Amino acid sequence: MIIDSFGNVSKEVDIAVYDEQYTPYVFQYNALKFIPIEAVAVVIECKSKSPKETSLDDWVKSINQLLPNPSGIVRIVNGFSCAITNKSQLRTRPIKILATIKDCGDKAGENIKEKYGDEFDFIIIKDGDNTFNVLNKNEDKTLEWWAKELNGCEENLKILYTEEGGNRLPKESEKYLEMNSCLKEFIIDYLFADGEDKKCKFEINRTLKDLKIYDSDGKDKNPLLSLNLQLNQLLMLINNPMPFPHFAYAKIFREIIQEAKNKTDEEKNKKSKI
Repeated sequence: MIIDSFGNVSKEVDIAVYDEQYTPYVFQYNALKFIPIEAVAVVIECKSKSPKETSLDDWVKSINQLLPNPSGIVRIVNGFSCAITNKSQLRTRPIKILATIKDCGDKAGENIKEKYGDEFDFIIIKDGDNTFNVLNKNEDKTLEWWAKELNGCEENLKILYTEEGGNRLPKESEKYLEMNSCLKEFIIDYLFADGEDKKCKFEINRTLKDLKIYDSDGKDKNPLLSLNLQLNQLLMLINNPMPFPHFAYAKIFREIIQEAKNKTDEEKNKKSKI
């Protein structure tokens, strides 16, 4: 199950991909694990038969209600920062995947795509005896759209290089870009500011559809490899988990403990009056 620092808890999640390096110990109660939403990158709901609309809607709602808390404090290169000041990663949400082994066929698969495509980022369905089909309703959206969608940010996605610092451009940068047709293929436009920092901005124009492994007829010949490339690209847009909001979780845990204590005291008082 996934939890947040506001007391919300998701329904059971079949598979969760989460960060272990920057997140405190995952809380466990018997066989159940409770993972903070700030650490979760991917959630997967698996169905062995045709999914029921009501159960899937409830599952998705339980995930969507979780709110990452942008109050974590972390040291960065220039000093210390609170996560809420990071405008490129305000409220990162997990990538949602629906996987079903029910043999649906093309038409039924498209129906599932239309019905659940707005709720799940990827839908994996059986497309025959030994093959699978991967559906993505938003595969034509740009990486900029995905970056905003996953990170809860309003800023445009830009890759920034400066002549000073770790990412250096060649001295004749404009000429370099004109000559590099491969690089130009992946960007909308580029410009050079006249300011002292001389930043070069690239606005990403590629889509997830561009990562599909097509044959000459335009058919995806290896959907799982395509999914691997697409999913990894989205994970790179997230790149790092949100700084963990330790104080927020400490607060909600204190409230839960106090609530349990109050309930116990009330039960004791009732018994003493009998």
